Amino acid sequence: DIKQKLGVPDPRIGLKECELCDNDEWRPGVTCAVPAKGGESASSTDPEAETVVKAVTDEILNRLQG
Repeated sequence: DIKQKLGVPDPRIGLKECELCDNDEWRPGVTCAVPAKGGESASSTDPEAETVVKAVTDEILNRLQG
């Protein structure tokens, strides 16, 4: 084990498999909130980027149709 070779303490060492799953001591709980979008809508996209996307999409479709 790399941690043991480096001398890094790991409270999981020596635990049985069932003890690893049911142990919150070394596995802190974390929750992350996803920030809400600030009211942005599809109309707030960059018009130049939309033009490029449309041109590329049209070219792909033309080549696929032959």
